[in-house]
Amino acid sequence: MRKVNLRKVFVGLAAMSMMCVWPALKVYGQEIGGEMTPEVKWYIEGETLHISGKGVVPTTLFGQQSPWHPYRSQFNAVVLEEGITEVGKFVFNKYKNITSLTIARSVENLANNSFSGCSRLATVEVKSTIPPTINVGTFILSKTKKAKLIVPDGCKAEYKETPFWKKFGTVEESGQAAADADDVNRILDAPCTVRLYREPRFSGGGANVSVYLNGVEQEKLGNGKTIEMTTDRMKNRIVIKWRKSDMGYLRFDAISGGEIQINYSAATGNVKIME
Repeated sequence: MRKVNLRKVFVGLAAMSMMCVWPALKVYGQEIGGEMTPEVKWYIEGETLHISGKGVVPTTLFGQQSPWHPYRSQFNAVVLEEGITEVGKFVFNKYKNITSLTIARSVENLANNSFSGCSRLATVEVKSTIPPTINVGTFILSKTKKAKLIVPDGCKAEYKETPFWKKFGTVEESGQAAADADDVNRILDAPCTVRLYREPRFSGGGANVSVYLNGVEQEKLGNGKTIEMTTDRMKNRIVIKWRKSDMGYLRFDAISGGEIQINYSAATGNVKIME
């Protein structure tokens, strides 16, 4: 009978064990992360998911899951870092583990259902003096009436008057100075022309909707109709209402003496600057 070298067997088993354990350490340690796109990176540190890079976090509709989805039980906070400009549809839909969200100044838009169904969401901190664009579905089923919204100093009134952000139960100021406050009130050298076009498709039939530019009501907007407005402010807000309900909302930068084309899709409640 062949004699077995027990020492060699033990060393071999130990080596195999190390090979199996090392990937687990990489997965469950602080090195979890990677790329969602060439421009958007992510990593989990402690119990916080950080999303960094530049540009748009793309939509994860129709079963396409985010790369951090398998690790969703390992974090309860999400930080959108400076450089991210938009979060697409359904990216964090039904992430019931999330209790806090931090949104960098660079974020301009949170798409429909991007944070829907986050039923444990308790705190949202926004770094920008300009409320990012959201709609009725962005935080739907996320119990925002029980959540706290934290905004820069001097911006509480602005957020409390802004459609859909005003639905948060508590709004507090962070004590952080509003660094971009000067841009909000900057007057343009020449008026900017703003054209708002409403797509013909609309679940409400031919009903006209009210349009407000910086709180001033404009003419009514019907199906397939374009209205033209002018503004002297650098940063602006368009609100669309049907009867007393807010249907769409957009913050945008005007161009001195320029022209901006905006499209309104009443079927989805989205207001979008067209390229």
